[in-house]
Amino acid sequence: MAQQLKLGIIAVMICALHACATVSVYETTKVADISLASDQDKLSRASKSFHKTSGDIGVEDKTSAFDMVASWFGDEEDDSNAYWKRIGADEAIVSKVRDRIALDAEKLTSKAMAVNEAAVALLADDDETTPSRDDVAEMENVLISARNARSSFQEALNKINKRTTSPVDGNLLLSAFDAEIQVAAQLADKLAAARMSGALSMLKRAST
Repeated sequence: MAQQLKLGIIAVMICALHACATVSVYETTKVADISLASDQDKLSRASKSFHKTSGDIGVEDKTSAFDMVASWFGDEEDDSNAYWKRIGADEAIVSKVRDRIALDAEKLTSKAMAVNEAAVALLADDDETTPSRDDVAEMENVLISARNARSSFQEALNKINKRTTSPVDGNLLLSAFDAEIQVAAQLADKLAAARMSGALSMLKRAST
């Protein structure tokens, strides 16, 4: 009876050890998955925040398939919703319009910087990390939106420059935003390349 009890205790201890090992492996995998998911989630959140700010400011954020197809066929644009119209670039006090454009550009620059930082973090993950199709699409959409915003800012500047003897230099006023757009373009290419590289690696592993 004592021998049976002893064997029973040993069996329970062995099972407990196996359970701990299983949990340990599971937790290790889970932490890695969470790390990747966290970086992808940061990019998604930063992207959504950028688009929300773009919408709040009122710059044209034409990233939908409908908007793109419409632009290909040269559909007439409705100026009533144009950024320059919303801020009164054609009639308001020039200095106030200039300050408004500078403030709006600063807001979007900050949001673009957050997107770029999230993309860098995603690319900095270990070699097993492959950016998803959504990651690449989100980065490209932010880039399209940022370029549209840049055009909207410049259009508004053109409106006030027609009404003043001291034109505002758009390249100077929007230099910080331009820098983030350039970084975003480079990161979009890198994310796409990393996704392609990851896909090719998976094919090679599957064929061996």
